[in-house]
Amino acid sequence: MLQAGAARVVITPPIGVPLSGYFAAEGRKETAREIHDDLYARALVVSDGECTIAIVTTDLIGLGDEELTMVREVVQQQAGISPEHLILTCTHTHSGPVVHPFPPGDLVPGYADEDYFRLLPRLIGSAVTMALRRQRAARVGAGTGSCFININRREKLPDGTLRGLPFLGRNPGGITDREVGVMRVDDATTGKSLAVLLSYACHPVVLGPNLEISADYVGYTVNFLEQALSPGTVALFANGAQGDMNSIVHPGTFADAERLGTTLGAEALKVALSAETRGNVQITTTRQRTELPLNPASTPERQREYIRFLRQEYQRFTQEGDEQRAWDIEMRLAVANYRLYNRENLQHPYMPAEVTAFGIKGDGVSIGLVSEPAELFCEYGMRARKHSPFATTLVLGLANGFIGYVPTPNVYTEGGYECEATNVAPEAGDQLCQAMIDALNDVA
Repeated sequence: MLQAGAARVVITPPIGVPLSGYFAAEGRKETAREIHDDLYARALVVSDGECTIAIVTTDLIGLGDEELTMVREVVQQQAGISPEHLILTCTHTHSGPVVHPFPPGDLVPGYADEDYFRLLPRLIGSAVTMALRRQRAARVGAGTGSCFININRREKLPDGTLRGLPFLGRNPGGITDREVGVMRVDDATTGKSLAVLLSYACHPVVLGPNLEISADYVGYTVNFLEQALSPGTVALFANGAQGDMNSIVHPGTFADAERLGTTLGAEALKVALSAETRGNVQITTTRQRTELPLNPASTPERQREYIRFLRQEYQRFTQEGDEQRAWDIEMRLAVANYRLYNRENLQHPYMPAEVTAFGIKGDGVSIGLVSEPAELFCEYGMRARKHSPFATTLVLGLANGFIGYVPTPNVYTEGGYECEATNVAPEAGDQLCQAMIDALNDVA
């Protein structure tokens, strides 16, 4: 008989921390001034009696290998759940704390808070341990819907170039993934909901480079679900393949974030309430690693040369009094420094990527969960679902690592922000997507 439990733990940092998601050059030149709404780690633990899995969502921009390793150690020690059975995702809020040790300057206006950094793995681990202890007889079901709060952001300008930072653009004709995937878990005894997991592809950037800590629209989505469903329900949001997906309002206000988040929450609620749940299911898992080829254009040598060129251009436009073009170059300099920082800190001649898949099947239930560690373009998430052997498949992005953008091949010729930021080669996306499909087939 299926067992499940869920819990949430506040992971809000103190004010004064630098915030992630926007470079200092984009206008976020100060640290956090306010806490608008709390950030959370939410955990769902599910067991079929032989296999126990944990899905964790965090209101953070991303967790790299160092942070992931620390969380895995805590989860294994406290809850006895192995790394192979854990998917740890980040919502990718752009109003959360810096958790990577970026040097201050063009990137962020200060260092990551070391005390917070040390405490964070224990807080996340606490959510998993609490969820494990709350397990009870459960039933599970899933379904899909659609929501239109996102839009393709790769907007071409009249001269053929792509609109750049800080807010990129809107491309209504571009490929857009509107699917809302939902998995509902109920108490088998009472029939009341224990948890709901939803996947949707959209950058949490409604608030722009504001200085208030917030989960962005995601916070309103999960709050809506937790209030609409049974008391004590834990709602988990996992971002999908959101590399080229932005919110339809960007930048906007907290009222905009509430409107968009509630719209998504209402669709997820409709899907959750229509899903039929069953308890006689089996869980299967797999964890695979793939080595993605690196972008030859982003070698440290070429990147340093490019940065020197950009600095010369910045000085030229500044001297000419062309403030707009100087600002554009300042944006590109921040991106170039970001890519150089990531490439120099890469420990391999390739980009390691981990894919984990969970299969939940039996008694009329067919659910596949697959993780990927990138800001993957939406086309790949749609492809993985299309070729999945499961009736319902949820893509859990920015999970079990954080490797940055993985665009489609055409981006490398079209240019734009994602092209200038990525460290992987044009063929990396197809390779990562195939790894996701293979993992899903392995647990079918």
